[in-house]
Formats: sequence, structure tokens, C-alpha cells
Amino acid sequence: MRTFVESRSQDFQTQNGWYASCQGDNVPFVSVEHRRKYSAVNWDCISLQSERESQLASDKENIKQRLLAVFDKFANKKSRYSVSYFSGTLDNLLPEDARMAAGEISAIFAGQAN
Repeated sequence: MRTFVESRSQDFQTQNGWYASCQGDNVPFVSVEHRRKYSAVNWDCISLQSERESQLASDKENIKQRLLAVFDKFANKKSRYSVSYFSGTLDNLLPEDARMAAGEISAIFAGQAN
């Protein structure tokens, strides 16, 4: 099963289709948006049903620390982040690093499932 989607920046059709899939599967929306040289990894738990969202909220500090560790692992000197347990962005990653980061972020959320 695919755990994140890759698209070019501003490809709203791909992003919207992936969001609908995530909502149907009750999993967080995780995407990699590619630009010319760098990529961004985005995640958002808005696609979750409230019961699943509450499960994540009960472990939010642990999740946030694990997400920050993913940033530290793949960041370069141009990278930036905005991180919470619910949504966030790792920006200016090299494309391959962004793919690996997205996989690890998806695994963090999958590991929180009951």
C-alpha cells in the first residue's frame, strides 16, 4: 500500500485525489511536492476521523519529537521545518531525502495505530 504521494508543486489534482484516498483509509495525508531543485514533505491529520485523531493527540509530544528526528536526519543547510503532531512541513530537502523522510513520517503515524 502506498503511504504518501509525490507530485510537482501546484499539482492540485494529484493532491486532492490523494487526500480523498487518505480520508477513506483514515490515515494522515502525507505528500512530497517536488520543485526544481528541492522538495517539501507535508503531512496533515485533517483526513482522520475524530476517534483516530484523539489517539494521536494522546501521544502528541512523542510524535512531535520523532518527526523532528526525521528532519534532523534528512536536513541540509537550506532545510526548514514547521512541525506539530497534527500537521507540518519539512522544506528544502533533496528529492531522494524527501522520499525517505515521507516514508519515515508515514511509518511514525502507522506505528501509532491500534
